[in-house]
Amino acid sequence: MGRDYPYYCLWRLLEPEVLSTYDAFSSYPEQARQMHFIRRTKEQMVRLDGSPIYPTRISDTLNYRLSQGEISEQKLYDETTAYLENYYNKASILNRTAARFAMSIFQRRLASSTFALMRSLQRRRDKLDALMQQLQSGRLTETQLNTSQQELKAEDVFETRTADEETTEDELELNELEEEKALSAVAASSLKDVEIERSQVDRLLELAEQVFQRGEESKFSKLREILEDIRYRNEKLIIFTGHRDTLNFLVGRLESIGYTGQVANIHGGMSYPEREDQVEFFRKDASCGGARYLVATDAAGEGINLQFCGLMVNYDMPWNPARLEQRMGRIHRYGQKADPVIIMNLAAEDTREGRVIKILMEKLERIRKELGSDSVFDVVGRMMKGVSIKEYMDRLAAGEDV
Repeated sequence: MGRDYPYYCLWRLLEPEVLSTYDAFSSYPEQARQMHFIRRTKEQMVRLDGSPIYPTRISDTLNYRLSQGEISEQKLYDETTAYLENYYNKASILNRTAARFAMSIFQRRLASSTFALMRSLQRRRDKLDALMQQLQSGRLTETQLNTSQQELKAEDVFETRTADEETTEDELELNELEEEKALSAVAASSLKDVEIERSQVDRLLELAEQVFQRGEESKFSKLREILEDIRYRNEKLIIFTGHRDTLNFLVGRLESIGYTGQVANIHGGMSYPEREDQVEFFRKDASCGGARYLVATDAAGEGINLQFCGLMVNYDMPWNPARLEQRMGRIHRYGQKADPVIIMNLAAEDTREGRVIKILMEKLERIRKELGSDSVFDVVGRMMKGVSIKEYMDRLAAGEDV
């Protein structure tokens, strides 16, 4: 995970005298490190006869095109991107981290699904309405607005924590709780500014609702191609998303096209026994009433063994490389019988995040083929050292080159 202190703690369990303090660990000579700090990734593990313990892992990025037209996904993408650019730059000038985080929420949800974006726009509108009412009634002055916004803090859980580090509260995942806080952040310093953004959000929400009502979800169409592919038609398949709103959309859409009673789902709002019940439903053979598909948020990214399934689709890609590795690790693990394990990533053409994700994953897959080793995926974090996909997106929104 790139965190030195937990790594030191593991070493101290092995060498409590030699590495008694963190300073001793940090100053351990480089030459000695090369001799004594030996790492074996799971891709290097073999049986006594030399055969690999873990199967080959293949990751493929599948592109799709957004629908075109006056009321279309492309129009919604372009309009939302323009809105984000405007407020990213305002937030940058005002140095409001929370406001920039609020905009990144829309960015991720825009890449996830129209339904997820629509739900966030609805929540944003409600937050702005409440703020306008406070300012208009005098319960909040513009000076107090500026002060409260400066003091507002929210954690970008997708960036700062891995899936197993997330907690739940009141049946909500931690990322959902933090997003609720962030959606209260504005780059406005006056009632007029709030009213202007409220108008823009209203216009975007109307467009999002129109696009959603048309029922033309290009990404879902690409997913459906996978489900109907003769190679995977009788296989169990896991569909990962970062957002519970997208999970709800996917479960509903899958059931509407004939898979009622065949879709399991797991999210952070479930208790552990509920998650286990869903895993068992998915594990059970489809011919005996088991689920064919599992739709899950990153709450299923740790502590749940799904190695009885060899296919996975990232409906939306996590921007944190550690979360991507965790998702892959749900099926690429000890006891997996399928070889190869296949992971498919969906990315929209002609979008910023689609280009970033496509280039990243294609580069990794090319290296994997050339080296003949799946351990290449362990370098995801090193390739993006100090810079996550989120930071790439921040730069693009600010008009910078990446």
